[in-house]
Amino acid sequence: MALVGSAALTLWVALGEEPPREAVASFLGVVVLSTLMLGWGLWSGWGWLGSGPRWLGSGPRWRGVAVVLAGAVLLRCAALVAPVSLSDDVWRYTWDGALVAAGENPYAETPRERVARLGGQNALADEVRAELGRMNSPDYHTLYPPLAMLAFAAGDVLAEVVGGSAERWLRGLFVLADLLAVLLIARALLTMRRAVGWAALYAWHPLVYWEVAGGGHTEALAVGWMVLLVVMLGRRPAWQLGAAIGAMALAKLTFLVVSPVVGMALWRRGRFAHACVAALVAIGVVAVGYVPFWFEDLVANQRASAELYAEVFSFDAPIFYAARALLGYREGITPPVTPVLGPILQAATLAGITLASAWQDGSRRRVAAGMCGAWAAYLLFTAVLHPWYALGLLAAAALAGWWSVSLAASVLLLSYLFYDPAFVREKEVMVMIFQTFWVGASVMMQAGPRGIQWMLRRRARAKVEVLSPYLRAGDRVLDLGAGEGFVGQLIAEAGHEVVLADVDNRNRTELPFEVYDGEHLPFEDDAFDAVVIVYTLHHARRPDRVLAEARRVARRVILLETVYERSWDRRLTTFLDHSANRLRGMAPEPLHFDRVEGWLARLRAQSLEVLTWRWLGRGVHRHVVIVADRAERSRDV
Repeated sequence: MALVGSAALTLWVALGEEPPREAVASFLGVVVLSTLMLGWGLWSGWGWLGSGPRWLGSGPRWRGVAVVLAGAVLLRCAALVAPVSLSDDVWRYTWDGALVAAGENPYAETPRERVARLGGQNALADEVRAELGRMNSPDYHTLYPPLAMLAFAAGDVLAEVVGGSAERWLRGLFVLADLLAVLLIARALLTMRRAVGWAALYAWHPLVYWEVAGGGHTEALAVGWMVLLVVMLGRRPAWQLGAAIGAMALAKLTFLVVSPVVGMALWRRGRFAHACVAALVAIGVVAVGYVPFWFEDLVANQRASAELYAEVFSFDAPIFYAARALLGYREGITPPVTPVLGPILQAATLAGITLASAWQDGSRRRVAAGMCGAWAAYLLFTAVLHPWYALGLLAAAALAGWWSVSLAASVLLLSYLFYDPAFVREKEVMVMIFQTFWVGASVMMQAGPRGIQWMLRRRARAKVEVLSPYLRAGDRVLDLGAGEGFVGQLIAEAGHEVVLADVDNRNRTELPFEVYDGEHLPFEDDAFDAVVIVYTLHHARRPDRVLAEARRVARRVILLETVYERSWDRRLTTFLDHSANRLRGMAPEPLHFDRVEGWLARLRAQSLEVLTWRWLGRGVHRHVVIVADRAERSRDV
């Protein structure tokens, strides 16, 4: 339903009387509705696409791949019907393609220089002038690399041989390349033993199918090569990965931002020599690709155009605009600050790519996540951020399972509002502020819980360091109030047999877990050697009853507990505890904090002899460790 409905909406826009760029508000309304429909479809049909263990084992793998691919075909075919209007880049593609098909060198002169060279009133000159009028940047030398040029020429040849327009054929070729990328994403996900449904984050994303089929952009030629690098990692020799990196660069040069990530992964998996081989082969492939187009001024022309783009153009780049404003720039009043700001932003981009590369451990999953990081660094600090620039990021996010990135990238489509002449600068600023907020909120929705889990694991290590001296070799341990189970997992890794128990199941480990009612433990008497209760007893409805059950099932009780010393201290501790647990998804509940003396008295009331206790901290978080035993005081601790 979601796919058919979104395709119908896309076709309705495509067949409308007004092209999308001339009715931006209506177009964006349809995109938002399509996004909601597809999001609902993915959410409700996720298990059917194969998100669980059955999919990774005996489930019908073809089903998820077929549905994802069929949806991708349906949406792209609907968008392909639309006239080119979202971006005018495709007219430069057809210009360059016609030159290549005619045996001319597209890098030799700018379109404006070509028109001046033709001169006169002949028909060819009139036709060229007409094409010049709908093309952007006619005074710049083309920067599209050779593999893209071959695709441009193919579109021109198909138009000549079969009929139709070159731009439509070219967009069709982009669609075919993009569908191949979708299949490669599905293949990479299966190789990484991830649910193939993640491929839909790219295949069904409105930004992707509108920019590939509706607008036509060369990113579609490079995405498949980038994904192929993930598939090939660990299966192919380094020189083959280098060849794939070179081919990726020949399709779209900006995709080289992920090459350091792949190089570092090769280094981690093997030797430094492997990364060097891949780099040398990639450089060689790029050089060979430019050989047919070589002439004396090729490098100079490319450098001059790249520098002009960097100095002159900016679009939908909140960080760039904010930094420029902080430096005192006022458009039309003060001198440009790009010569100062450009190197700073480039250094920030390189720092982000370096961090994403250094994080590699050689695994495919880490490579996919590193690619996301490299793309994010590039897009955050660039001065020109068009929606289609995010295609590589969206493909990497699908591989990494980062749904938040797909959600965040959808807001880039709002930048089409800037094409409306009536859209004033003040409104552009408001849109960019909203985009920044949306991106931050989207990423935090997924990264926030992951960050909390990371902190909980880190805290668990500190807790186990406190508990370890009071555990004997071979002890069978009950982690009571285990939560996510990270403390128990670390105790098990130290060689103990561990069972987890709590009033609800938030277990994220493979350890055995028992849910109990908060008062009666489902274990026999003396089933354990020790019970550890780590900062959870104050959550119990009846702490004394929990201590009585702990004494029944084990001889030794090790308690880590938060305490207070004054009334204001108790109020602060209650506020902090509720705030922290909200982040873990726990609703506020009555808390039974006590002083150190109170907990000692409770333990003694259960006929538990306190062997030792000590402060662990007396700052904002006042907490102690208490060890009690049914044995005599002389027993070793």
